[in-house]
Amino acid sequence: MDPYTILGLPRTASAEDVKKRYRALVKEFHPDLHPDDPTAARHMSEVNAAYEAIRSGSMRDIPTGRAMNGAPAGTWTDEKGTHFYAYEDISDIIREMFGMEGSGAIGDYEFVEMYISSGAYQRAAKMLDNMPRNDPRWYYYAAQIYENTGDMDKAENYARAATHMSHEDIYLNYWQSLIIQMEEQKLAKENESVILRHLPRIIAFVLAALFIALIIRGLFF
Repeated sequence: MDPYTILGLPRTASAEDVKKRYRALVKEFHPDLHPDDPTAARHMSEVNAAYEAIRSGSMRDIPTGRAMNGAPAGTWTDEKGTHFYAYEDISDIIREMFGMEGSGAIGDYEFVEMYISSGAYQRAAKMLDNMPRNDPRWYYYAAQIYENTGDMDKAENYARAATHMSHEDIYLNYWQSLIIQMEEQKLAKENESVILRHLPRIIAFVLAALFIALIIRGLFF
């Protein structure tokens, strides 16, 4: 298929138009931004191949459909096999989408942070599982995953482990915030328990007060 057709552009499009369109399609199809879309990798691969063809001036037709099915981003597949090529780094696009600061290539921990901020906790956890546990950031982000999925005990354990590996304020402050949250939750449960324990008496008192009020009203009105 014609590369310009894949990008949805006329052949008269300028280099700047091509770049803008590519960035827009990255946001729409990149697998790291759409982990739950099984077709994202195939679409992104086609877009990458089209962008590379236009940028390099080769203007070859881009195979689509079955030939591209399952091909990872950064490749294109035809009857001769799978071909790899370089394409524009999307780190700045991802940072722009998720409000992340910095520049340069995005590292593994930045992707974990991105997944957590977007609520993709399972994907963040899966990525951490494939990373070595020799960095306080590993425990810091693991704690955030457990906090957001409701297991505060594990969150506190991992946050404490991060503080043992590094005394940076970010880890200590986060661990302390978890402890405060847990104390507040414990107090709320205790108060709820007290109310529930005395609820029958409270109901009985209210009913008795209503009954007395009805009697008094009947006697004097």
